[in-house]
Amino acid sequence: MRKGFSQEQIDEVIGANNIIDLISEYVTLKKAGSSYKGKCPFHHEKTPSFVVSADKQLYHCFGCGVGGNTVNFIMDIEHLNFVEAIRFLAKRANISLQESDEISDENQRKKDRQFQLHKDAANFFYKTLYQDLQAQKYLFARGIDKNTIKQFAMGYAPNTGDALYRYLSKKQYHIEEILASGLVMKSQKRSG
Repeated sequence: MRKGFSQEQIDEVIGANNIIDLISEYVTLKKAGSSYKGKCPFHHEKTPSFVVSADKQLYHCFGCGVGGNTVNFIMDIEHLNFVEAIRFLAKRANISLQESDEISDENQRKKDRQFQLHKDAANFFYKTLYQDLQAQKYLFARGIDKNTIKQFAMGYAPNTGDALYRYLSKKQYHIEEILASGLVMKSQKRSG
């Protein structure tokens, strides 16, 4: 068993760690419009495809698909779980945390797994948009250009009802995890 943190404490820690300042400790960032750009620390690249939004306090790499907030970045770059990342960021911001009721390692593992499942689903929708020319044309016709699509990491849900389920299953998620995510529902079709 280990202790957990209240949502208020987590929000305080996230709010106290500006994403530009944090990521600048690991990546050389240059201003690019309203965002910042740099070379992704998670894969080798020659041209910067790693974008950080100061307004949204989010990052996204258009080369390898990683993205998230300050907690995600620290989890990925320092190879920490969620609780360890919160502790790391709290220490960085000189915030003392009060650990609340105990949370089992199993519950934390499930939370971490659900978080990763949602990241994988977002990546699926993002990639699906780039594979569907009709979906792209739909957005372009409404004045949404490629830069906006990239900046907001927009995606597309294909018209086949089980595409996300199949994708997540191939990534070794169990049906119970997929259903618990709320992203997929059991079919209500009745046979006979």
